[in-house]
Amino acid sequence: MENDTSRDFTLPLFGEAEITTTLTDQMTDDSTPQLEVEVVLSNGQIFIQAEGYGDSCSMDGHGHPIAIELAAGKLRVITWSDINEEDPTHIIFMDKAKENLRIEE
Repeated sequence: MENDTSRDFTLPLFGEAEITTTLTDQMTDDSTPQLEVEVVLSNGQIFIQAEGYGDSCSMDGHGHPIAIELAAGKLRVITWSDINEEDPTHIIFMDKAKENLRIEE
């Protein structure tokens, strides 16, 4: 099945859905290398797992080292970039990426 990027996913707060896609290398002239990625929408959060990547608390093939969530009203991206660290290595708050903060020149 080809990737359908035009679909909208509406999910109840406590539902779950999975999307699988393939990333292609954006720094080369061809479509290789490629990497399969699973995106899980679950209980109001988004989790991302790339093939061969994981986190310290999950079995191989089941970890999600990237999460996106709303915390205290703020959008944030959480990453576990070191598989040997149990706690997140980075928490990025997206406050300064809000469109209403754009400076017009």
